Amino acid sequence: MLSACDIEAIESKVSEVLRKATAREGVCLFRGEPERYPLVSSGLYRALKNSHDEALDISKIEAEIVKQARDYTSSKDAMEILAEIQHFGGKTNLLDFTEDYQIALFFASEEHCGRDGRIVLHWPEKEQVIRAQEPLNRVIFQKSVFIRSKRGFILPDPVDETIVVPHELKTSIREYLNQFHGIFEKRIYSDIHGYIRNQDPNRTDYMRWFQDDEGNQSQYKRPKLSNYLTKDVTTVHRIATRHYGHQKDMEYTDTRLSEFVLGCQTERGSSDNDHYWLDADEIVNLLTYCIEENLVERRLADLHCWRGDALLWIGNASDAAADFERAMEVKQVNADVHHGLANVNLVRGLKDDAIEHLDRALNLDEKHKPASIDLGIVRLNEGSIEEAVKNFEVAMTNTAPRSRYTWFRDSHFYRALARCIEQKWIDADSDFQKARSGGLRVAATFRRKFGSVAEFESHHDIRFPSIIKTQLHIPNS
Repeated sequence: MLSACDIEAIESKVSEVLRKATAREGVCLFRGEPERYPLVSSGLYRALKNSHDEALDISKIEAEIVKQARDYTSSKDAMEILAEIQHFGGKTNLLDFTEDYQIALFFASEEHCGRDGRIVLHWPEKEQVIRAQEPLNRVIFQKSVFIRSKRGFILPDPVDETIVVPHELKTSIREYLNQFHGIFEKRIYSDIHGYIRNQDPNRTDYMRWFQDDEGNQSQYKRPKLSNYLTKDVTTVHRIATRHYGHQKDMEYTDTRLSEFVLGCQTERGSSDNDHYWLDADEIVNLLTYCIEENLVERRLADLHCWRGDALLWIGNASDAAADFERAMEVKQVNADVHHGLANVNLVRGLKDDAIEHLDRALNLDEKHKPASIDLGIVRLNEGSIEEAVKNFEVAMTNTAPRSRYTWFRDSHFYRALARCIEQKWIDADSDFQKARSGGLRVAATFRRKFGSVAEFESHHDIRFPSIIKTQLHIPNS
């Protein structure tokens, strides 16, 4: 739930957008960006090696692109062809803008490694403004238009033509836009391209059955949620997150990153041996039902903690915080509650508050593995390598390599990174191997979290030897 402080901060930001947008005559267009980039550039500009050279005529390259693309489309008009290429993710000299500042605010609030976003204001003067003749669903909802910049970029004035969107406000802005304006991910990408954007064949029922870490593939089923609600469930006795190589690492923006396994007991107390897959949205619905119907009063704190975890996965930090705080009221001393509040604060960019809650969790339970890993990640990011390693090693204690949870593989993966920074290559290689033996896709996870290998090497002033390159699937040069 949005706090009054959040709403006040968001509405102040909206007022700033409107004030600047009406400060001069003419139609103002908007662009939301998850980071404060040096300039607003087209995909074609970014793709060309010598785009910075003023002698380069991008329009000639664009004309050649249109000529080549005519064999692949029924469109005749050059601008319509460019718009079609742009919508399918191709490289053109078009810059995406919207006529709706709220849509721009949505895009500026996308999570991007804890960085501030921005809204760019633009009053087209000499540039050509293009609208799709046969727009896709997403184009209609996003009120998209294109600016065709001669040089392939524009340089907005940092004072009069940009508005900074603080990273700690991004989650609340998404909730605000959803709650008050009906703007959310599925509506923004409301066509087959939206499906393709998030498509993951590994999320099919068959693959979830096939990829079960325990190897007991017949154990898990996927019923309708109504199957639970018709059961007289009196105890939800186990709920475990499964990450498939995605250590939480505060990436609570997409339900694809999490799966949940639920076990139930019936009124008679007999154990139900069937375990079922549920995604985060379904877990929220189920736990809300259990809480509202007061089915398991003696475990109310656990229910609120579990629902808080699921809410974080779907990007609802405010409601998650409310659940953890409610769990605190019901059961004052609980390491899980402090771990949950730490995650909320990390999502909001409040690192110091997060560390305080992680410390409290570990003071209550020094062997709390998720809190140890998350604190280790924070320490690793701030350069406290020795402290981070200690945290990862706590999580390794008494954890089986094929554990249902991801503590084994994640702790070894992050300790391997610490060893790489220390240039202890043999130890790093050993940890990477153990992480892979636990089911982690080491190379893919590394790239998803840190981008290119070159960036990681440059940031830490190291060069990977061949044994590490092999682990990260880097060809030896």
